Amino acid sequence: MDLFGAAISDWLTGSRDPLFIERDDGYVDEEDLDSYISTVDSFPHCETEALGLAKGRVLDMGLGPGRVSLHLQEMGLEAVGVDISDHMLEVARRRGVRNAVKMSVCDLRFPRGHFQTA
Repeated sequence: MDLFGAAISDWLTGSRDPLFIERDDGYVDEEDLDSYISTVDSFPHCETEALGLAKGRVLDMGLGPGRVSLHLQEMGLEAVGVDISDHMLEVARRRGVRNAVKMSVCDLRFPRGHFQTA
């Protein structure tokens, strides 16, 4: 079951129920889902700096709700986001991500040299 993807999907439909993550060492933390839907204005500086270096066709590994791909599209770049979560792919597409592909980052099936940035 994809609990994280379901939580993000629920968040987009208005639910603001907290999501708690418990690690195998017993540490429990409340996850801030707002940060996964954020716009470039609230990205950490290191992320905006890295995104500024992107060129050509860009692979967004671990697409999630699509915040990085959306920014790359706004920059005029072709972004291809991959994720294994059906929930995340649906959310990303609903938010406007044009190229969202169900695929594991451990088993990428693109030709060599297909992307200029990852």
